[in-house]
Amino acid sequence: MDLKLHDIPNTVKRTCEMIDKWDVQMLTVHASGGSEMIAAAKKGLADSNTKLLAVTQLTSLGQTELEDELQIPLKSQDYVTHLAKLAYDNGADGVISSALEVPMIKDVTGPEFLCITPGIRPKSSQVGDQKRVATPSQARELGSDGIVVGRPITQANDGFFAYKDIYQEWK
Repeated sequence: MDLKLHDIPNTVKRTCEMIDKWDVQMLTVHASGGSEMIAAAKKGLADSNTKLLAVTQLTSLGQTELEDELQIPLKSQDYVTHLAKLAYDNGADGVISSALEVPMIKDVTGPEFLCITPGIRPKSSQVGDQKRVATPSQARELGSDGIVVGRPITQANDGFFAYKDIYQEWK
């Protein structure tokens, strides 16, 4: 459930308590919501097996947007690893991040910390609005635990063939 929750801790906790009753495998929150919000989300999911994943930096944002628009003075990889460590320290089961950052995230968290990676583009696909992309095989080599693929499948002439091709490259 890719809701990318981002609100005050109490609101996020109460939302997670409601979601906790459903059969949801993974739920996303924004890591930039802070330590209290992440911990509250995890507490709200206490009665289920739902994995809590914290979004670090959207793959559509590059260094320029981070500095110029969001006024964050850190290098992108430093910002992402900071947010990943924050998520890890506050009970999240993993993060959503670019595949390019997975090795650094695993270094500051641990091998069991899940890294699910969007911005996956097969070699034949256009990058579109994504800035920090990887192919399915690059994501696997970098240590991604799972990939998120949207438009290369949904906008393909034959979505099933596109899926099979991406799956084979991931394997």
